[in-house]
Amino acid sequence: MKISKKMMYVIAAAILLASFAAFVYRLGTVNLIDVADFNPVIGRADAPVTLVVFGSYNCIYTGKFFLEAFPWLKQEYVDAGKMRIVYRQAPVSQDLQPAEEASLCANDQGKFWEFSSMLFENEEWKQEINTSLERYSSELGINQSAFSDCLNNHVHLKDIGDDYNYWTRLGLKKTPTLFVNGVKIDGLPPKDDLESLLSKFNY
Repeated sequence: MKISKKMMYVIAAAILLASFAAFVYRLGTVNLIDVADFNPVIGRADAPVTLVVFGSYNCIYTGKFFLEAFPWLKQEYVDAGKMRIVYRQAPVSQDLQPAEEASLCANDQGKFWEFSSMLFENEEWKQEINTSLERYSSELGINQSAFSDCLNNHVHLKDIGDDYNYWTRLGLKKTPTLFVNGVKIDGLPPKDDLESLLSKFNY
């Protein structure tokens, strides 16, 4: 039996649709994710896609997000007005909490994304946290007086606690956990899979 070109297109479209449905099912259910005022955000507020990332500074895969995924997402989507990226803190060991506070202090001066990337590029800060955090902030041109005051006075300690509590309420287990317009992704997917999901949205 000979199949017409039109029928072949219909079959191909059906296969693609089924594949995408299976992919989304594998990712997880859709949830509306809150964005708090203190959460670091990059991109237009009215961007058609919001990517919320829950991560931690002792997670190598969160590091891969910052060092590998974030640069191309920013270039291809954020800078083009197609996406905004939001970061929320997932619970980590208490001895690394100063890094979380420091990242939000850096965010106060518009340097969150650069500061976080620097933390993942340089692992030695975990051995001498306070000294390293101050040094990194200085290298990024952050106002040292304001940064130190923010860190020493624990300005963002409650904000981190709010992120932790929200993480718990959502029942999340892995870092990073991503939400693309509410579609949950456990872990950091390969670039091709993430691009496939993003291609389904209208820009």
